[in-house]
Amino acid sequence: MAMENGLKVSGKTYVSSRRLSEKYGYTIDHISRLCRKGRVKGKLEGLTWFVDEDDFLSDLFGALAKRE
Repeated sequence: MAMENGLKVSGKTYVSSRRLSEKYGYTIDHISRLCRKGRVKGKLEGLTWFVDEDDFLSDLFGALAKRE
């Protein structure tokens, strides 16, 4: 069941790639690429990726830790 900024599947809420882009400053294309590569959990609904925000943050902090 799609919502304006989120998608609820089996009790889990997925956030739109647009919302994550606005919140964390990454482009929608970058977030979509992470989903397509399987680096973060996401569901494609139409043309919009809905992403597990916790999974996105884990990937983000993991990438940042590798830089240090």
